[in-house]
Amino acid sequence: MVSIFHIAVASVLAVILRQVHSFSVLSSATTRRQSNNPNMNTQGSMRRQSPIFAENKNPVDEWSEERKGNLFQFLLRDMEVEGTPILACDADQANTFQGTVWTVMAQLSESDIESKACMVLQEMSIDSLQSFVDDFAAIKANDRLMEYTPELARFNVSLVGRGVGPALVVETSNRTAAEIDAVAQFESTVSVPNELTWTAAMKGFVARRGGWSDDDLPNPHAYRLSGSWDVCDTLATFWTSVCELLAQPEDVLGSTILCLPSSKVDSDDGASVEQAQARFAAVTELVTESLFMARGQDLFDVSYLHPLYDRNNALVDNVYGHLPPLKSLPALLKDSSAYQGNADELTDGDLEVQNYQRRSPLPAIFIRRKSKKAEEDSAAAVFASLSKEGKEALQEALEKEMELV
Repeated sequence: MVSIFHIAVASVLAVILRQVHSFSVLSSATTRRQSNNPNMNTQGSMRRQSPIFAENKNPVDEWSEERKGNLFQFLLRDMEVEGTPILACDADQANTFQGTVWTVMAQLSESDIESKACMVLQEMSIDSLQSFVDDFAAIKANDRLMEYTPELARFNVSLVGRGVGPALVVETSNRTAAEIDAVAQFESTVSVPNELTWTAAMKGFVARRGGWSDDDLPNPHAYRLSGSWDVCDTLATFWTSVCELLAQPEDVLGSTILCLPSSKVDSDDGASVEQAQARFAAVTELVTESLFMARGQDLFDVSYLHPLYDRNNALVDNVYGHLPPLKSLPALLKDSSAYQGNADELTDGDLEVQNYQRRSPLPAIFIRRKSKKAEEDSAAAVFASLSKEGKEALQEALEKEMELV
């Protein structure tokens, strides 16, 4: 499995895995700069009431700090003796924490055999770590999400000693023979990453789409690539991109388009198309949940793109980052001077042209700093423009861009 992190600032998320305590997330300069950002401060924004501890009181809470500290050191030494990597992580905020955890999970996911790593996060509160543990448990309990992101099923995330110290244990089980075959089959359909052609294809889409090009956006934007289809890798590269944006001044880097691998799907095979759409919808829901957990929606707008994008096939609760429901378009068109036609006469097929606003040559996540003008404000103008161009011309342009990838 190939993992590519094409990030301009190497110090943003430098991942060095060694058996001794030497896992570094950010350079000290970057960490200090981000520590001044109150919106991404994990100590407060990620603090939640644990549903587990709310019902069952944690006996560790009654212990003295000395007793908890002694047990914590004992458990760390015990894991080190058994060969578990102990990774000292300097993450102290929601963005660096999320990037660290998902990067470790992405690396563990590359192996078919069972793996285990312990992450020591001295700057994080126990409540913050418990929130992540609870959220991940909720994801695994969601049958709908797990159906389309099965690679997460082999993971288990827990607190060391039920929270005697600031550390997480991430474990994976062995992949079964069937799972190994499924991974190999899926990887055989995934496009091979190529920075030059992927970037060229996405730049073509952005220029054609309008509103997102270099001429339209006030600040520069970057193109980043993730070379793995694994959802852990997607989340790791997503948070690496967020860290890079936070580390750079807005006039240097205003937004990032994170390109993801595309699987080969026969557009005439309805079942395959629906499977690809459902997989992408599940991945975007996990990205959204991760962003909301860190309150990142206060700082960034996110838009999800896909070659087969269909708003009607997005998961029911997965609204953030997607287009407004197509059924809401007629009301928007009536209230806008941008559309001159009769909105009441539009069929469902007519409304589907709006999907081409998000149909890009590669799956992608467009991350941009919070804008005062919401994208939905221009929905009527976009629909009018796309309708004028027509589905056939839009599909032809998309297919030419897809030829590059």
